[in-house]
Amino acid sequence: MNEFDYSIVRDPEIFAKNRLPAHSDHLCFSDAAERESGISSFRESLNGIWYFHYARNYGETVPGFFRMDYDARRWEEIRVPGHIQLEGYGRPGYVNTQYPWDGREEIDPGRIPEDFNPVGSYVKYFSVPERMREKRLYLSFQGVESAFSLWLNGSFVGYSEDSFTPSEFELTPFLLPDRENKLSVQVFQWSAGSWLEDQDFFRFSGIFRDVYLFIEPKLHVRDLSITAEPEEDLRSASLKVRLLLNEKKGRIRWGLRFLGEEILGGELCLPLDSSEESFGNGSSFLLSFSGRIEEPHLWSAEKPNLYELKLELFDEEGALSELIFEHVGVRRFELKDGLMCLNGRRIVFFGVNRHEFSSDRGRAVREEDVRRDLLLMKRNNINAVRTSHYPNASLLYRLCDELGLYLIAENNMESHGVWLMVQKGQKRAEDAIPGDRMEYLPMMLDRVNSCYQRDKNHASILIWSIGNESYGGEIPKRMTEFFHEKDRTRLVHYEGVAHDRRYPDTTDMESQMYIPVAKIEDFLKEHREKPFLLCEYTHSMGNSNGGMQKYTELSDREMCFQGGFIWDFIDQSLRSKNRYGEEYQAYGGDFLERPTDFDFSGNGILDGNRRPYEKMQEVKFCYQGLSIRIDQREWSFWIKNRFLFTDASEFDCLLILEREGRRIREESLSLSLPPLSERKYALPDLPELSAGEYALTLSFRLREDRPYAKRGYEIAFGQTVFRIEEADAFSPAGGAGGGEKSSGEAFAAAADPASGFGLRSRRLFTGEGEESPGEADFCGSFSFPDNYSAAKSGGLGIGRRGLRLIRGSCNIGIRGEHFDLLFSLLKGGLVSYRYAGRELLERLPRPNFWRAPISNDLGNQMPLRCGIWKLAGLYQTARPLETDPHSPGAEDFLRYPILSETEDFIELKWKHYLPGTLGTPLYLSYRVFPDGRVRVILDYPGNAQLPPMPEFGYLLILNADFKRLRYYGLGPGENYCDRRSGARLGIYEREIAQLREPYLVPQESGNRCAVRWAEITDERGRGLRLSGADFSPCVPADPHMAEPGSMELSASNYTPEQLEEALHAHELPRPQFTVLRANLKQMGVGGDDSWGARTHEEYLLPNDRALQFAFDFKGI
Repeated sequence: MNEFDYSIVRDPEIFAKNRLPAHSDHLCFSDAAERESGISSFRESLNGIWYFHYARNYGETVPGFFRMDYDARRWEEIRVPGHIQLEGYGRPGYVNTQYPWDGREEIDPGRIPEDFNPVGSYVKYFSVPERMREKRLYLSFQGVESAFSLWLNGSFVGYSEDSFTPSEFELTPFLLPDRENKLSVQVFQWSAGSWLEDQDFFRFSGIFRDVYLFIEPKLHVRDLSITAEPEEDLRSASLKVRLLLNEKKGRIRWGLRFLGEEILGGELCLPLDSSEESFGNGSSFLLSFSGRIEEPHLWSAEKPNLYELKLELFDEEGALSELIFEHVGVRRFELKDGLMCLNGRRIVFFGVNRHEFSSDRGRAVREEDVRRDLLLMKRNNINAVRTSHYPNASLLYRLCDELGLYLIAENNMESHGVWLMVQKGQKRAEDAIPGDRMEYLPMMLDRVNSCYQRDKNHASILIWSIGNESYGGEIPKRMTEFFHEKDRTRLVHYEGVAHDRRYPDTTDMESQMYIPVAKIEDFLKEHREKPFLLCEYTHSMGNSNGGMQKYTELSDREMCFQGGFIWDFIDQSLRSKNRYGEEYQAYGGDFLERPTDFDFSGNGILDGNRRPYEKMQEVKFCYQGLSIRIDQREWSFWIKNRFLFTDASEFDCLLILEREGRRIREESLSLSLPPLSERKYALPDLPELSAGEYALTLSFRLREDRPYAKRGYEIAFGQTVFRIEEADAFSPAGGAGGGEKSSGEAFAAAADPASGFGLRSRRLFTGEGEESPGEADFCGSFSFPDNYSAAKSGGLGIGRRGLRLIRGSCNIGIRGEHFDLLFSLLKGGLVSYRYAGRELLERLPRPNFWRAPISNDLGNQMPLRCGIWKLAGLYQTARPLETDPHSPGAEDFLRYPILSETEDFIELKWKHYLPGTLGTPLYLSYRVFPDGRVRVILDYPGNAQLPPMPEFGYLLILNADFKRLRYYGLGPGENYCDRRSGARLGIYEREIAQLREPYLVPQESGNRCAVRWAEITDERGRGLRLSGADFSPCVPADPHMAEPGSMELSASNYTPEQLEEALHAHELPRPQFTVLRANLKQMGVGGDDSWGARTHEEYLLPNDRALQFAFDFKGI
């Protein structure tokens, strides 16, 4: 083809013209100094400013812009690399499964949009550098989305599709060596290949990766293939090197080094007997050599040992032609007895999916972004990455080799939109692409070849993936066969087989998405022929990742389940500005693109600024290589070493004892535990302990600096909590009374992943060691003598111990030293609390049953199912509605509040009527103590006919001046009943404004479980102290509910309703209040998926039984 014909853009059988063969991504230099600098004289970058013209479609482009007589210097300018839509042309567009033209143009595969299919025309004027003249000149595009045609000096050079692998062309025949050259590129946003690039991402176009000229020296390695696989006994390994050369004259000296010491080496003199292969307009010559490595240092994510292969190429005159240094990882990855094994040992992938994305540059990511991502993964115990769903820039693979991260290297294939139409019955199964449609076979084999050839030498790649969510068929099977034929050192993955079982050999493992643990177990009861992998799980949209510990527990007990990959690593959001010039993270639809899938682009455990969300706390714990459980009763701890190749003795181990949040003792322990083993250890003796609550933490830390963290960085921990009562001192294990149960209460360890390490269960013991039921402060519904009713005449006057009761016609006041309260008979509750002369309540407090819906709530329609609890909280009243068929009428109104006085407190009790609850009331009591403390008690009888409450607690609104929170509970990051494994008990301090996690869409965030006390103060230290009330509710034990003496606590500048109304953080009002929500429990956040999966039942508030909750507050 000598001229470009636009019709090829829509033709699936034409995807490349004059493109050079794909090859490895090795780097070559002219000498050692170049290699040290990292800059090769064989390359010349064309990154920078290009001239640019934007058109809505091909018909609006400038005809003949590539000709020499057309001056493009009058055009506007654009940066390369970069996306057209982020450089001021067109607009970004985000869609998930639907195609971006859906509903705009009625087309099928084989056609492309014509009315709106943006075309970017680029021009770059350049002169050939002196060092490159009189040599064959080539041009490399590392990534262009989605198709482009190329001209040089008015002549058509070539055409290419596949957005995510390199496209290279020879320029020599069209070159003006001693004059200025005109390079012209025309980029089409959508082409025939776009039907197979329907990934869940922003849709961009343009030259978004590096562009450079390159030359070949006299003797040059065009393609390099290295395999280094140990024998089955791992005692030796064979090194095989295959070179594709541009010339067969000269000599090659090679050496293999480890830590600077040469292990193998040799010299080859050319010509040798070698086969010849075509390469562009010329030929290439194949040369191979091999060697044997004895007692090899094996590569793994834990120990990323890398050899260095050095190649020195000398031309026929004996001059150094080029120098190549390439890392070599020796490792053996295979299916062994039905399990995936690395170097002979069963592997578990603690992985993440990762889109290549930056909030400023889209997929044109910088090196510092990639490096930062991978270092964050290592610091948080992530050991694997799936390159969802396309080949990333080469840098990622090199860094994974060096840092130690396993890779599923995914090919560029996703046709989810067509598959979705097949699922809906809108298209037939035979319409699926690529499916069985042979016109797509050459294109897809070309893509997997490009993927393989570029990345074949990276030890970090354990698994090739042919693509994502594209159904099944003959073509996916053929793509897998290609990988199997080319590479026997890796396995091949494809999730689509789960939806089309015709060709089961398309994947070497059973791969599924978003399957609950119970269903995985059911599947594996009948299907154990392949290992099971979750290529996507625990969907991390907004406040999510609840119940993640269930999956990592499963990988511990079920050998066929070998881990999964969180969806996904970073929010796909773009830095933008609102109408007032304020920066914010924009998501789908914010650019007025339609169709769109809105905030579904925000699924990261990192936000758009690359800041880890606090849910990363849970990821790090669930993925830690040492699982730790401490048993205080037996004074021992149990460790399971999940590492494959690392003994626990390689880390420093610290035992830390804290009393009520303050460290009182620290010991260094020396222990050894081989990989993939478990053992119980006795804890060291401690001196006699005084009464109080204790946290015992076992912490494993780096013994030396690593590339990703400094010495002393914690990589694993476990914690248990127990209490010593006043009646007896306690000496664990070795002292007086060692090993005996203490009088009072003891708490069982909860360091295992199933329950976190918080107070999972509570047992009461008598002094004789017998279990005791304890005495309840209240049980079920309250009842008090009728003569305490507020309807009776007369006042109670001065109460015992200094409380004064003040009776009014509309209010009841209680006054003590330095404080007073006012209760409104009209409003039905507390309306004022003054302490030290300052009013602390900015708005009326109230029982609360609602949270701002999180993304998972919206996906599973929680507001539709449970919305009555929002109404119940907002519109509850102490005055019955006479026309309400469920109302008991005026008699109740006259009976309440019930007023009582004891030796220690005065109490008022109201009955609240809750709209929409079928007449089920709430009883709200206030106990006022002489020291200014107020105990709030909520008593709800339950109703099985109602949906579960999102939360059960009490909401207070203070002035925003109270902006500092200090608390004793689980932290440091937010935690929920189904996402608390990675939190630990301690004293933490934070600004209220910092507690709201900046999820893309404002929603519930910032909760803390097992809070014993909390202080909310202003800059002078004045404010309110909340504490859990030590009472014993008469409900069955619930390990996921606040223990007596503790509570769940949320502190924010916004009410749930304000958060719910905003779609972006900048839409929230300026902070006016500090909003406190003290809860018995908030439902878990869930996360099996974000479009239907509900919070697991054990993490819900029960709707069929009574709930009681009490906490105290007091001014400070």
